[in-house]
Amino acid sequence: MGLLTLPWPAMVAPMRTEPLLPRPLLASLALLALVVLLGVAGYHWVEGYRWFDALYMTMTVITTVGGGELRPLSPPGRVLTVVLLVVGIGGASYTLLSMVRYIIEGQLGRAVGTRAMRRKVGRMKDHFVLCGFGRVGSEIARLFAAHGMPFVIIEVDQQRLERAARQGYAVVPGNAADVEVLREAGVERARGLVAAVGNDADNVYVTISARVLRPDLYIVSRANEPDSEQRLQLAGADHIVSPYTAGARLMAAMALKPGSANEVEQLEAELGA
Repeated sequence: MGLLTLPWPAMVAPMRTEPLLPRPLLASLALLALVVLLGVAGYHWVEGYRWFDALYMTMTVITTVGGGELRPLSPPGRVLTVVLLVVGIGGASYTLLSMVRYIIEGQLGRAVGTRAMRRKVGRMKDHFVLCGFGRVGSEIARLFAAHGMPFVIIEVDQQRLERAARQGYAVVPGNAADVEVLREAGVERARGLVAAVGNDADNVYVTISARVLRPDLYIVSRANEPDSEQRLQLAGADHIVSPYTAGARLMAAMALKPGSANEVEQLEAELGA
């Protein structure tokens, strides 16, 4: 077990449901609603307006549309009107500006997109979980897509995530070594997992976490260094692939046996290369 004494990678939070309305905007809306309620209650109790009339009076004051007083106000009613003018107009203006900024900055679109992605991933089953969308991971994703194989990508890097999303792939942000991130990706419903992160230590912990969640899961792991293969084997990987070693062996085989090049090209064509 000494082979697995590696520093645990820093965890990145899994994909959370981004609220449709951020807290500052919710706070401003709540404050504005409170002002309206106080105005309605004030006009009802101070001036004796009916509830609808009190609401009408409150809204005309806050919005400054100037519908006119239903009847002359008492001194306390005038004080209430002044307070509503100061607090209500400021609150309404701040809320409106916050909503405009929220929409223009794209936060609303991102929140809706995150919810849609969660629903998409939540419906997936019998799929592959692809951990990492670097050079190796992006090629694996391309081949999966070419063969119509459903899969979801787990990636920490925001730029890679955005690139994968632009290509129409299902994505989950976060560190694939995190059990919660793997659950977000539906690993418990998956056909298999491919650990293609660029760091061998991360691939070891991805394999361990996936094996803990699904003892029967089919796992293929990437190994960049020769000494990592034994660690990945102990971690529970079913198959271990070193892109550099595999590439070198393939090149050597093609050089030693030129006839094998045609077979390799045919295989690549079948894989959609």
